[in-house]
Amino acid sequence: MSEYINNQTERKEDLKRLLRQLHEGQTVDQVKGEFAALLEDVGAMDIASIEQELVEEGMPVGEIKRLCDVHVAVFRESLETHEKPDTVPGHPVYTLLAENGAAGRVLDALEKALGASEWEQAGERLQELRQYEIHYVRKENILFPFLEKHNFSGPT
Repeated sequence: MSEYINNQTERKEDLKRLLRQLHEGQTVDQVKGEFAALLEDVGAMDIASIEQELVEEGMPVGEIKRLCDVHVAVFRESLETHEKPDTVPGHPVYTLLAENGAAGRVLDALEKALGASEWEQAGERLQELRQYEIHYVRKENILFPFLEKHNFSGPT
């Protein structure tokens, strides 16, 4: 087990090193070969974690964003082999996104009712909207602690 952890840590450090090389001006073609060997089992969470660590080590968030297109091109093949959580019914990300969409539709209907001075309809939409409070409680109690546990302090 410790061999797996050490290998994973080593691979993560190698990926960070390659991202730093991109930051220093090397081209995707110059580092792509080495990336291919490292990316076999890398998922989106690993990539986001690496980006977060680079920010914590002093790389400006703006620079991470600037390099995004470059390293996404490098990571694309690895990412495409992993199933995206927002496409898997039952996955918490899928559920949260579906609920976001449903709440948005209720807000749209509320806005439309208010614009047409349909007060009874607007009241019904407000009642419906109250049901989504549990959605935000779940985000606060499940999603945010998960992100914090993996040292995500904010978007990168």
